[in-house]
Amino acid sequence: MIDGKEGVTMLSAKTGNGQLVILSPDMSRSQLKQLRTSERFFCPICGSMVHMKVGEIVIPHFAHANDAHCTSAFSEGESAEHLNGKRQLYRFLCSQNQQVMLEPLLPALSQRPDLLVHEGESSTPIEFQCSRIPIKLMIERTQGYRNADMEPIWILHTPAKFKTLPLGVGIFRFSKFEEQFIMTPPSKIPFLLTYNTNQQTFHYYSNLLPVDGQRYIGVHSKLPIAYQCYPFAIPKIPTHVMLAQYLSTYNRLREHYIQSRIYYNRQGVQDPFLRCCYELRMPPMLLPDWIGVPVQTKKAFRVHDGEWQLSLLHDLTENNMQFSEASAAYLYRFCQRFKGPSSEQAIACHSYLAFLKKNGIHSFQEQPELGENKILRLISERFLANHV
Repeated sequence: MIDGKEGVTMLSAKTGNGQLVILSPDMSRSQLKQLRTSERFFCPICGSMVHMKVGEIVIPHFAHANDAHCTSAFSEGESAEHLNGKRQLYRFLCSQNQQVMLEPLLPALSQRPDLLVHEGESSTPIEFQCSRIPIKLMIERTQGYRNADMEPIWILHTPAKFKTLPLGVGIFRFSKFEEQFIMTPPSKIPFLLTYNTNQQTFHYYSNLLPVDGQRYIGVHSKLPIAYQCYPFAIPKIPTHVMLAQYLSTYNRLREHYIQSRIYYNRQGVQDPFLRCCYELRMPPMLLPDWIGVPVQTKKAFRVHDGEWQLSLLHDLTENNMQFSEASAAYLYRFCQRFKGPSSEQAIACHSYLAFLKKNGIHSFQEQPELGENKILRLISERFLANHV
């Protein structure tokens, strides 16, 4: 909502007597044209005159004159999707009997959310994001709301690459910017909520299980806005059938990861993963199935589970340590070789070693196979425990 070719654009303005006018989708173009002949409109922020634009292609909006210098706190330009999305979400929230404001200015924060929902003494800003903005700016805006005791909801416009994805369990690759929109509700089962303005449909990418880098296994589902509720619906935990799909997908990706390290690396045996296998005298394709399992990592590691777990077990073996002998200080020092938060990575390592101990595995010399049932149970517990 910022300076474009016609200046700052918005969906709300004030009349000469101070009445707020909101360009709701319920108002026809003929009604707006009639209103335009009888009223003058002013920016609710800077007070300068704005023009009501009622064309046949672009949705109706208010625009400053070209030479206007509005001091509003915006940084990205308005698009048709952004204007449309705000109008649709505003109408949806009104239909839910919510007390909602469109484009309100919060002077104390120098911020203006797309929507602000009042619930008793609390308020929830809602930001509908259609364009890419710097991650640092997004974090600063979020912190600004939190400093004012408001927890914002960021909704991403459904990226084109996701619009045609099949429903159900699948593999998703999110950019670092898209990852900023992943929510973690009280149930602690993360999901990404997006909204498609053309189809007026919410897309959920839920029950996300990190694999490596920006890849996740999750469930894609759709919910038309007519069936949405507020507060926004929280995805259900995966069914047993879906969890079995998680397992087969995870195993397939694990096998692909190992094969890629064998056939496509350019370092040969100096590749860290292959070097560990060589020094442990274990062919990569014969690694026991308890190396590369999806423990709760909180996305601490950006590499595949097989890489950091093998590296940890190799390091313990090199130091003649039983798996249970790893102290918190040792795990923290070990994790400093990886990018990311070492403290969270150390917790992931502790969880992994606890999992091995639970299954009677205390050193690399013991190489029983867990079997798919135990790994499936591990995946199931990840969601069920969080849900409880």
